[in-house]
Amino acid sequence: MIRSTVKSILTEGLDRLPLPGAQEAPPPPDHENLRGAAYWREEA
Repeated sequence: MIRSTVKSILTEGLDRLPLPGAQEAPPPPDHENLRGAAYWREEA
């Protein structure tokens, strides 16, 4: 890519658009060994 192409992409905000066909990742499965954010907040 040339500089003007990159500048145009950034100016138009095209770098912030989702990729075509992109989907959100599914949540992780429940499992006793998976710890969430609450676990790490409790430990100081």
